[in-house]
Amino acid sequence: MIKSFFTNKNILIVSPENWNHLFVSKHHYAIELSKHNKVFFLNPPSGKFSITESKYRNLWVIDYTPFLKGLRFFPKFVQLYFMRNKFERIQTLTSGQFDCVWSFDNSVFFDFSFFPKRILKISHIVDYSQNFQFAQTASTADICFGVSQNIVDRLLKSNQNSFLVPHGVSIEKSDFPTVKLPGKNSIKAMYAGNLDSRYLDRSVLFELINKHPYVDFIFLGSGGSDWPRNEHTFFLGVIAHEHLQNFLQQADVLLLIYDVEKYPNQLTNAHKILEYLASGKVIVSTFISDYSGNPLVEMAINQRDLSILFNRIVSDLPVYNSLERQKARMEYAGSNSYSDRLVAIEQLIRSVTTS
Repeated sequence: MIKSFFTNKNILIVSPENWNHLFVSKHHYAIELSKHNKVFFLNPPSGKFSITESKYRNLWVIDYTPFLKGLRFFPKFVQLYFMRNKFERIQTLTSGQFDCVWSFDNSVFFDFSFFPKRILKISHIVDYSQNFQFAQTASTADICFGVSQNIVDRLLKSNQNSFLVPHGVSIEKSDFPTVKLPGKNSIKAMYAGNLDSRYLDRSVLFELINKHPYVDFIFLGSGGSDWPRNEHTFFLGVIAHEHLQNFLQQADVLLLIYDVEKYPNQLTNAHKILEYLASGKVIVSTFISDYSGNPLVEMAINQRDLSILFNRIVSDLPVYNSLERQKARMEYAGSNSYSDRLVAIEQLIRSVTTS
């Protein structure tokens, strides 16, 4: 029964990012699950209560109004009353009953104990900084997942059924016309993501840009309105996920420049790495511990060494972007799809429920 749990079920995905956000793990799991289930993607709270169809079959997006302010400070029976009430209103919108609540946001239903026992309750933490009611959420979940070992170690303190499930990758095929990147330089370096993220090491990135006027730096994603503009920097805004690979494949170098010295625990992994690897192009990255020693990612151990690493890569691109190396990167990404992750997750659920 557990082997085919994620078939013909009603699943609620609780997300800290809305549906229109640059697609990350929550969105990809929702899309993958919708292939064999009815999936309802719960946006962060807003000023309305509604349900709308997404462009994906069997996938709907739900908006709902905020909880009572300061709910976590109320007695537990009050917390559960308001959470139960909100959940029932959300469920009513779907004209059905949920079989699974898969939460990526422990600030919403931060105590799963009010849910009926028939509902599978999953706490899935993909951000080490997600500290809100961490122990209470984990202890009342049926099973917990973390994308890095340091997150799993925290979950284990509250729930022994906590497991490592690394990031996955979703590669959508697109008939988007061939992309022509802007700029006059022959070498194109690209970053895709939220340019206002606190994790980006702007000082190192800006230094890299200033030292390499012969490279065009192209940025995909929201934010960056306060970034300095140069003749060789280009900001293309948010790119639909189904077109992202078209852009990445046209780059020569893909960048991951994070402030790992300031945020060592939060930056042990990054979902973007697999998307980058799927393009086949060489990745220049600051230190990401979960990929330490992985020959598919060119990594600077120290921030100050990043410019040296970048120089070496752009000086020998035919080697770093050889067909052999590109194939190895793409094959690695292909073996870490979200469909693969779901198979592993079902096996973990089976091991917990039958033990």
